[in-house]
Amino acid sequence: MENWRKYLDPEDMTPAERMKCVIELLATAAMRMALDEGKEEIKSPTSTPSSQPGVTHAPIAKGRVPFGQEIDGMGRIFNETELRWIRRIQELATQGWSSEKIAKQLNLEDHESKRAGKWSRTAVWRILKKFKENGVTK
Repeated sequence: MENWRKYLDPEDMTPAERMKCVIELLATAAMRMALDEGKEEIKSPTSTPSSQPGVTHAPIAKGRVPFGQEIDGMGRIFNETELRWIRRIQELATQGWSSEKIAKQLNLEDHESKRAGKWSRTAVWRILKKFKENGVTK
């Protein structure tokens, strides 16, 4: 069991053993990168026809789908119902309403949130923040 340290401490390795470990590490990294190349590809927006005429597809990206968009076979598409809610949120915000007051109003108007629940001030605030940063696209 004396050789166990060779696998943990590079100072106890011979130069040949160190070189072998470095080569194995680089080979493993190269294989992982080669396998991940196809997965990391992000498609640019297209105007190709889909099941809905005149729909522009947003780039395919990882993570949570933003409010106002949904997944289609070609990527993300804009959800018109949610875009109407976003416009309503912006309209109320321009009137000087707080995020909390807007959330309460949306709950009174029976607008369901993205996850079919009640609106929270945080959800409203995030939508307003995102559109303030990126600008309104539609």
